[in-house]
Amino acid sequence: MWLPSFAAALAAVAAVPGEMTEMVVELRVNGAAAGPAVVERDSAGAFYVPAAPLEALQVGTERLEAADRDGRRWIRLAPGGAVRTDYDPAAQRLDLVLPPSAFRATRLTALAPAIPPMTPARPGFSFNYDLEATAGNGAAPAATGAFDLGLFAGPLLAQGNAIARVAGTGARLVRLDTHLTWDVPDDMLSLRVGDTITRGGVGGGPLRIGGLQVTRRFDVQPGFVTGPVPTLSGSAVLPSVADLYVNGAHAATHELRPGAFTLTGFPVVMGAGTVEMVVRDALGRETLIREAYYAAPGLLRAGLADFSYEIGFLRHDYAVRNAAYGPLVASATHRLGLTDRITVEGHAAASAETQQGGVAAAFAYPGVGLVSVSAAASRSGASGSGERLGIAFEHRSRGFSFGGSASLASEGYRQVGDPRALPALDLRLSASLSERWGALGLSYLRRDYRDGRPGADVAGANASFRLGRRATLRFAAQTALSGPGDTAALLSLSIRLDRRTSAGAAAGLEGGNGFASLSLQQNAPADQGWGYRALAVLGPRPTGAAALQLNTSFGQYDAELTYRDGRTGARLRASGGIGMAGGEAFAAQRLSDAFAVVDAGQPGVRVYADNHPVGRTGRDGRAVVPRLRSYEANRIRLEVADLPIDAEVISAEAEVRPYARSGVVVDMRAPRTRSAVVRLEVPGLGPVPTGATVTVAGRSFVAAPGGELFLSGLADTNRLEAVWPEGRCRFDIAWAAGPDPQPDLGTRTCRE
Repeated sequence: MWLPSFAAALAAVAAVPGEMTEMVVELRVNGAAAGPAVVERDSAGAFYVPAAPLEALQVGTERLEAADRDGRRWIRLAPGGAVRTDYDPAAQRLDLVLPPSAFRATRLTALAPAIPPMTPARPGFSFNYDLEATAGNGAAPAATGAFDLGLFAGPLLAQGNAIARVAGTGARLVRLDTHLTWDVPDDMLSLRVGDTITRGGVGGGPLRIGGLQVTRRFDVQPGFVTGPVPTLSGSAVLPSVADLYVNGAHAATHELRPGAFTLTGFPVVMGAGTVEMVVRDALGRETLIREAYYAAPGLLRAGLADFSYEIGFLRHDYAVRNAAYGPLVASATHRLGLTDRITVEGHAAASAETQQGGVAAAFAYPGVGLVSVSAAASRSGASGSGERLGIAFEHRSRGFSFGGSASLASEGYRQVGDPRALPALDLRLSASLSERWGALGLSYLRRDYRDGRPGADVAGANASFRLGRRATLRFAAQTALSGPGDTAALLSLSIRLDRRTSAGAAAGLEGGNGFASLSLQQNAPADQGWGYRALAVLGPRPTGAAALQLNTSFGQYDAELTYRDGRTGARLRASGGIGMAGGEAFAAQRLSDAFAVVDAGQPGVRVYADNHPVGRTGRDGRAVVPRLRSYEANRIRLEVADLPIDAEVISAEAEVRPYARSGVVVDMRAPRTRSAVVRLEVPGLGPVPTGATVTVAGRSFVAAPGGELFLSGLADTNRLEAVWPEGRCRFDIAWAAGPDPQPDLGTRTCRE
């Protein structure tokens, strides 16, 4: 192995003649400027070019003939070699033309925008409530409530919820879930202890358990690409510009250096599609690179793993009993992208009574669709062993999609936690067409059981048509092709009257009877304001309803009157939240996700979240911003015009990235500053020259014409210095509080 290397080095040394001509040239490589460089030329016409400027342009100099002289690395370019040299003595320019293989490959990745670090959550809590009281309609008065409590600190969230009912038969409170969650966004992991739901998988559904769960969570890193994306490859001889198109729509533009290149990591539309790259070089020549793809939510890119592991006690009678836990169960689901076109999955679940396991694989065919196959087996003490097989196909493309799935289960197949047999046959088919004018859809479901339970054989159709810019006509129908079922159909028209108001009319058939309805609705603003809705239904059971809705900064309230079967009824509903972050409690709308407490330091300041108004600060100068998107960057902004004129605004915007169901405190207080207007004169000179710099307490101000100055950050007494090219002077001023936030201190004398 050492002989070729030694021979090449010996030849390179021997090729360096004694007489060399040194020159300074403008170096260009395949049309790209490499800057001025000192090169040498021997009597045989070979150029010696420093390696550094070539490597800066991604030239693979290790593939070229090299010579080390005076401690520097030179590249020898002999006449007639693989590198063409064009030397222009008049312009002192040396143009090098290298083949694309001489450059290092350029890899471009369209990464998601950088997201900020997580915003620490100070210890606090959020408490949500939904209260409802009903009376009339032939039923006894009753009251129900749903409650949710969350305690948070940093990445930890402890949460519990319950429902309550008070009626003539008494009062009852039922606990639902209680758990502690720890999310790790950097590793995309989540750990939960307490009540949870297993993920489920091949041959088995989700289970409610009380125990431990460790799962992968991709959603804690917004923009993380989980599915495979196409990779476009090519090469360019000259500097070029590449335009990327996804399904004919322009997606991005990239500048390319000479040499080989690959582009990957760009977003694509779900389903079958085509990506194209048009490469234009400096001479205007175009090259088209095209590749078909198929993207589906269930696919993982090569090497990426998704998993969920759980162990705990199976829960019974959820929402009926507080703590009815049964046998110990374990569940594991693991998915892996074997390649960009093949994703495999394994799932297993076991209890003392039943054990089940299955495998599945999804195969993507670019431009065609996705085929999935699965197989599962189970063993149960009650039914013995059983098997389940499944196959599915889907095709999605712009405007048209269709697909179907079928599964067969033997009589003995059982899932953990469910003693009932699965359908012997479960068949589903669907197709849809979407265009600018609307959409059409067809569906079919067939389900057969062996244990005497009624099956299903149902066909359905739906359609929607856009009527101008404000109206939509919709149709939906469903009919049973066998058995005692019947036909149901609905034709509806909805008209958007303005941004919040809409009207509707509908006619339909259900249970062999026809009906018609009219409605009018105005949605209440998300932050504060009124809304209403009215409904009238004509048919076998005439119905009427009217409701008012009020949204405030501290809750949402509904009042509704109904008429049905000759009886009237009433319903009152109130929902909201109570929270604490930063040591102070507050009332707000439901805190269903993350929230922020914004401290502007002044009352009556409008607050925006992602440019949507969310309210004004109260008397304490604070405002609560609910409905923040957890783990995503949320931009919060103050309306600067609402701040006092003497407020010194350092920043009116902030970006936060909160944990789920956690609260963050955003300090955007603008301190009040003492400011004043003063005119400055110098004895014998008149007004201080325009542009003179006046300094006070380390802050500088510039004099306007007439020696007028606007000063801020003043103390009770202040020593100021004015400087201009011809001189300098000093003066003292005192600031006195008054009704004017920017008092006029008159004319002052500045002495040298």
